[in-house]
Amino acid sequence: MSSCIFQDGNILLSGGCIYSNYKSTASKQTYILNMRQDKIIYKPFKPMLVKRFSHGSVVIKDTAYIFGGHDGNETLSSLEYYDKSESKWKFLQFMNVEREIFAYCSFRNRYIFVFGGFNINHLDTIERYDVINDSWKLLSVKLKRPMQNPTAIELDNNKICLIGGYNGALHKCVDILYVNEKKWVSLENMNVPRRRAHCYMFNNKVKLLFKIDLYFWWREF
Repeated sequence: MSSCIFQDGNILLSGGCIYSNYKSTASKQTYILNMRQDKIIYKPFKPMLVKRFSHGSVVIKDTAYIFGGHDGNETLSSLEYYDKSESKWKFLQFMNVEREIFAYCSFRNRYIFVFGGFNINHLDTIERYDVINDSWKLLSVKLKRPMQNPTAIELDNNKICLIGGYNGALHKCVDILYVNEKKWVSLENMNVPRRRAHCYMFNNKVKLLFKIDLYFWWREF
């Protein structure tokens, strides 16, 4: 599944599959998870238009966007968002490249950045979606190496951090994309190679979460 969080603290869970039977278990179901007041409330939400797993989801200006992934038969480029005024999901402009297991993040509360992923081969392309103009753009800058399953996070209004990933080997790399300058700067590697990590910013530090441990990597920006 993929998850993203609304301004009120509710978490949107979307899609997913049973790994051992992904072709027939890809889901278009969504759920709302509420964890406030020491209680967990889990309830079904409106199903998406497309079954998908290994996809991305973000909330920008309290609107949920879900994109890419796989439907059990093919890799996807579709993007849909939830229209609160009509209480339903709607399609928006599709990505330029079908992709799954990619890194992604929101940026400047206006853009969605998508990094690499997989579609027959590992990808090195970067796409940017503009929520105001409903348009995807393939950027001229590419990843330093083709990669699936890295982790991306916005650091400030000009920097995005890309961490780890896999392209036949696990990686320890930590790279910063300077968006305005369209260039990458590499930082010191992590101690352990990682993929499919989750991260967040706290007190100007990037923190990575894993199934069996909590790894702290930080740098002042």
